[in-house]
Amino acid sequence: MKSAQRIVFAVLLLLGSGSASGQQIRDTDEGRVFEQAWEVRVQGETRVALEDLAGNINVTRSADQSLRVRLQIDVDGRSRQEALAWGAAFEPSIRNHDDTIWVEGESVPRNTSYFISIPDGMSATLESRGGTIDIRDLGGPLEIDQSGGVITVEGLNGALSIESDGGDVDLESIEGSVSLVLDGGQVAVSGVDGELSITTGGGGVDAYDIRGDASIITAGGNVELSGVTGDATVVTSAGRIEVDDIGGKADLSTGGGDIEVSGVGGTLSASSSGGDVEVDDVRGSIRIEGLAGDVELTGVRSSVRVLTEVGDIEIEVVDASFLKNGMIEIDLGHGDIDLLLPLDTHADVIANVQESGSIDVDGSGWDVELLRDWSRSRERAAKRAELRIGKGGGEIQITLLGGEIVIDHH
Repeated sequence: MKSAQRIVFAVLLLLGSGSASGQQIRDTDEGRVFEQAWEVRVQGETRVALEDLAGNINVTRSADQSLRVRLQIDVDGRSRQEALAWGAAFEPSIRNHDDTIWVEGESVPRNTSYFISIPDGMSATLESRGGTIDIRDLGGPLEIDQSGGVITVEGLNGALSIESDGGDVDLESIEGSVSLVLDGGQVAVSGVDGELSITTGGGGVDAYDIRGDASIITAGGNVELSGVTGDATVVTSAGRIEVDDIGGKADLSTGGGDIEVSGVGGTLSASSSGGDVEVDDVRGSIRIEGLAGDVELTGVRSSVRVLTEVGDIEIEVVDASFLKNGMIEIDLGHGDIDLLLPLDTHADVIANVQESGSIDVDGSGWDVELLRDWSRSRERAAKRAELRIGKGGGEIQITLLGGEIVIDHH
């Protein structure tokens, strides 16, 4: 056998006091349990495949180069002899093939648990037909395919990939990239040294401390994302988005819900079909699109484009030097627009109110010149004003169907 030269493979039944075959019955505070354990000593490059398991699966790092598997089944209500015969029918098979140690389970009853320890650095795949999965301090990459149930991973030195038909997922301290494809469930992630990719059919997502890019797509649920060194992409069909401390660019979209953003090192693109948008301290350009909801932008220092149907818009520019090459463009259906600019702004402004409303510019304390002003006496007539602020040159375009435009300085 090819792997025989590279792998020392021996299965040792850990003999229990209840049976010479390695099976035992134990009485615990919770009741009577059937137990059987196996130990596989390995040497060389190999991996482990845990297939067709079910129940509560607990996996930890082994203290040596042995793979250990312990099966535990609750057997209350059975005699010791009956319990031994009944439990033996569910023992998994363990075999070595193609540089892989295969642990293949049988159909198991409810209240079954596996306790597995894996040698440091050994890659693993885990397939579960349902139940909880609890991973602690594992020393190699891991792939999980689960029919449904709660998954917890705390401490993994390697990449993590999870596919699940549904259930909550809780991840912490992953030294590698993370990929999750889920049918649904709440997701909590903290501490990923690599890229994060989450696609879920529904459920909220909380993710913090991601040392790489982050992509989160959910069919419905709130998303909180913070501390991403790379780029961030968040898409939810319905739910609130909260994003904070993004090192790169951010691309955010929700079918209905508020968007809150604080601290983005690159550009920001955000869209909401229904909800307020609040943005602070974005280093790059900003693009906001919406149907209904207020928009508040503070700490602006690069180009801005806002297009929305209904709602009030407030924009505070802290550094207008970007207007030498960039611009501010606002296109609103109905609502009020407040634009607050620095005293040293240099820009040419074209403001339009196409139906009913007003254009109000504070002319005191800074250099503002009204170049042209078109107004008509009819109640629903277009109003247009062209202004020069400072020396002009920068481009500010404001279009409003109905409402009030206010331009001021700070």
